[in-house]
Amino acid sequence: MSGFSILFLVVVALLLWNWFQRSSRSGRAGFKGGTQSERKLSKAVGRPAANRLIEQLQQRNPDRSRDWCADKALFDWERDRRY
Repeated sequence: MSGFSILFLVVVALLLWNWFQRSSRSGRAGFKGGTQSERKLSKAVGRPAANRLIEQLQQRNPDRSRDWCADKALFDWERDRRY
């Protein structure tokens, strides 16, 4: 094989590897980090509003984790949407 053929195969292999890496991450697009409740709340009301709701709950409940506050904020939001 010539040097050009080897270089071409290496470039194609790198491009395929990059494409597979990107396609495996595509399910995680949008809000990064946080619990499922935090992501769901963020999708429903927007990231800034979700952060404010969670931070308000953290101030009122300093002994609780951020995950608990996100769960509570989502529960409250869903409850209030029913009425």
